[in-house]
Amino acid sequence: MKHPRTLLLALGVVHATATDLSAQEPEVVSGEVTCGDCVITLDTVVTIGGLDGPGLHVVTVWSHVAVDRNRRFLIGEVRQAEFSVFDSTGTFLRTVGRRGEGPGEYQSIRHIGVGPRYIHVFDGNAGRTMLDRDFAVVRTDRFPGSVTSAVVKSDDEVVFAVDLPTPESVGHQLHVLGPSGELVSYGYDGGVYPPPLRMRSSSLTSVVAGNDGTVWLLPDRTNRLVRWDLGSEPGVGRVFERRVAEFDADTTRRNNAAMLDDRGLWIKWHTRDPEWTGTIGDEFPTEPPREWVDGWLDLVDPATGQTRARHHQDGVFLRFAAGSSYVVAYHETDAGVPFLHILEPRLSRGSGARRP
Repeated sequence: MKHPRTLLLALGVVHATATDLSAQEPEVVSGEVTCGDCVITLDTVVTIGGLDGPGLHVVTVWSHVAVDRNRRFLIGEVRQAEFSVFDSTGTFLRTVGRRGEGPGEYQSIRHIGVGPRYIHVFDGNAGRTMLDRDFAVVRTDRFPGSVTSAVVKSDDEVVFAVDLPTPESVGHQLHVLGPSGELVSYGYDGGVYPPPLRMRSSSLTSVVAGNDGTVWLLPDRTNRLVRWDLGSEPGVGRVFERRVAEFDADTTRRNNAAMLDDRGLWIKWHTRDPEWTGTIGDEFPTEPPREWVDGWLDLVDPATGQTRARHHQDGVFLRFAAGSSYVVAYHETDAGVPFLHILEPRLSRGSGARRP
């Protein structure tokens, strides 16, 4: 069933949005660090992992983490149809979900978002399941499109940016999914592609970060930042083209995650380890990430697009924990034992600041 606002958007309102997009000229900004004595430190909050133990099958390089309102860690993994729940100390509590196509059943959990009332579980190309705080199914909304990054607003609306080949949403950049299942799309780019091609393309797949008033889109293989101002009719407010030497010089570079807080816009990206000779495609290599990837963490000033501070760490794959300000670092020991380190990013100034 088409939501009335979605139908109106598909029939004509999108043309005004497209005009705004084409009129927005990118501002080119240097990616050099502007605060020479600023240091990003990652302090360990809790570590979860090991070879044996309940719930640890989801701890891999493909893991994604969310923190709910009860300070529980919800850990999913893209090849699994369930996620594991740990308390604030890292103690295993339970698993949620199973493989299937019914309520509370999944094929591939790609992202977990946390709102004030509900937990939003995105299942491959199958849509969104909304759970209450006791993990009971509230509703399921089916739609194509693999959501791996999303912003959950204070009213439990979810904002994401993926290829969404539905009649109302194909060719749009931004999608807003309401708690009652209504879907509204914005930013029509004039392109309509067959779904198989659309699903292989990363042109509209973006990392997102934001809050109730603003959402930032970061296309995963470019260094463009697009700010959307949310309101009665969301639109693009600003576009930055960042020039970061390490990012621009590496064809395998990729934005993995982003987070917006009162300190600024945090961006996690990775590049190839210069000593590694393999290739990085759409699927991750089988080698441990310490052998093939370098992790980078930038703190960007949203007002200027410039980088305030930068953290670089070899052999650690970083992400953010949805619903929190935590960074998640995946690490394997030399013996191949996997761990997820939940970290609190801290910004310090001065030559005496402790480096990570």
